[in-house]
Amino acid sequence: MPKLGQPERKTGRGPVKLACLACRVSRIRCDGDQPCHGCRIRNRECSYTPSRRGGSRKKRNVAAKHTSNEQPDLAFPSPPLSEIDHLTSPGAGLRLLSFDELDLQNGAGSLGTSDSGAEDFVQHAVRIYDSEQAILNAYYIYLHQYFPILPPPVRPVTPDNPIRITSLEGCFPLSLTSPLALAISAMLALIPFPDQDPTPVMSTEEPLRRSIAHKLAQLALECVESDSELIDDTPGGHPSPIPFKGQPIPRFPLHPRTPVILEGLLALLLLNGYEDEYSEAKRRAWWMSYFRAQLCSVVRQSASVIMEDDSLYTTPYPTIQGDPEVWPLYIASLQVSFATVRLAAAGVPPCAKPDPDLLRSKSEKIAALDARAVQLIERAKTGLRSKGSPTNEDPASEPLVAKTMRSIAAIRSSSARIRLHRYHAFSDIPLFSMNHCDLSSPDFVPDTDNVIPRTNPPESSPFTFDEAAEVCVESALEVSRQLKKLPYPDKNLTTVPARMTPTILCCAMHASYVMMMQFYRLYLRHQQEAGDMMTTSFERRVDELRHALQDVIATLDGFANVLEAIRGMKIDVEAVFTVAFSDMMT
Repeated sequence: MPKLGQPERKTGRGPVKLACLACRVSRIRCDGDQPCHGCRIRNRECSYTPSRRGGSRKKRNVAAKHTSNEQPDLAFPSPPLSEIDHLTSPGAGLRLLSFDELDLQNGAGSLGTSDSGAEDFVQHAVRIYDSEQAILNAYYIYLHQYFPILPPPVRPVTPDNPIRITSLEGCFPLSLTSPLALAISAMLALIPFPDQDPTPVMSTEEPLRRSIAHKLAQLALECVESDSELIDDTPGGHPSPIPFKGQPIPRFPLHPRTPVILEGLLALLLLNGYEDEYSEAKRRAWWMSYFRAQLCSVVRQSASVIMEDDSLYTTPYPTIQGDPEVWPLYIASLQVSFATVRLAAAGVPPCAKPDPDLLRSKSEKIAALDARAVQLIERAKTGLRSKGSPTNEDPASEPLVAKTMRSIAAIRSSSARIRLHRYHAFSDIPLFSMNHCDLSSPDFVPDTDNVIPRTNPPESSPFTFDEAAEVCVESALEVSRQLKKLPYPDKNLTTVPARMTPTILCCAMHASYVMMMQFYRLYLRHQQEAGDMMTTSFERRVDELRHALQDVIATLDGFANVLEAIRGMKIDVEAVFTVAFSDMMT
């Protein structure tokens, strides 16, 4: 009898003499029930076989004489799945093991087969985790120090606690909707257990770890696509559940300090090793489509195309061997051009009273865009200097492609600077007989509904007239130098010197306009100050402009030989050039 006030001590249960096969393999405590607690919460088949650790072996005929209330030695069938659908405890719904193939038909033979099955299970098992928190914890143990795509953990990292599986059927990861959690699970599935042979000698079958990791990676990529569709379908924000109000993806983040919208991008970064042989072509097709969409808006000076924020795009940039920076630089140069179009779209209406705050804000934006363009030009030129000329002039060689893309990036960034300052420096005075790009002709009447207003009050620019003109001339000369560097087809492969680069024609026209206007400006100033006497500085500057214009005309001539629509541009520039310099020489 227990003493008064003390709780009654329950009768202790003796040690279990038998442990199920799964618990023996996992080396965990088994309560001896049928099914045992460990197998019950993990939804796995629970089967018992006699231990081989000492003692006499029980004969089959002896086992047959046992009464019905004794513990049976053979495996019982697992309960149907419908009986455990309601379980919500950690690990519920996980099918970790399958012992259907264990042959337990007779005495010693059954024992040998069981041990063989246990050994096969050990070697074939794959690590999986039963919660997002467990997946995140394993990420910090195995991946974070080598590939830190997430911020530091918000909770202490606990010892690793993986689960062994031989099939993904019914496993927790199949119910995940986070592409990042699935991507991490795919990487973790490749890690063997301590008691496994890292490179088991198997038959022609695909290793199970690789197979399950590949399946999880595919699921992650499918979730990335689903997230992208949700983002595309909710531009104004469809009604979301209360916890996710205002979020395009109704899901809690895997990491509290990482937004859900970034999980797709992080998953792609983690899974770049699972891409097929077509991934590079898909990337180039996507980013060139993006490039063309923005280019149309820049060339047409249309404010209707809105592509200001590309941070939501999860497609990685293509890669070029030996120059991984060139694609981001190539796209960034066009983004600066597009930003100048958007800035012009927010121009001050000509009839409105100038707002000092609005003018100051626009002045700051002009200065920021100009600094950004200068930075991109320097990056492009630095890469050209450091890479040098490709040793292999094969037109299909990637180093030559990278060199050309850097030149185009410098051309486009320089053209963006011209677009920022041209109106302020030269007042958009018509020069050519026809309307080219956004350069007006004398008889051109713009469509005010579709074209961005061109009125920029002087107060909105942080540059003076002379400073703006100097920036334009410097940028135009850079465009001319880079146009001259663009490669021709290999003479050993063709005799036609054709260059198919129509995406930079407007840049060439902007540079031509600036250099011609600067020539007339210098000429008039020289006439007022020195009369007909030629000074050395004037001659040097004029020669620089003349040679640069000749390079641009030669480039346009090469384009016009292939693309007949460009011939009008070349004729216009050549006509203005001839008139200007013939007048000066006479």
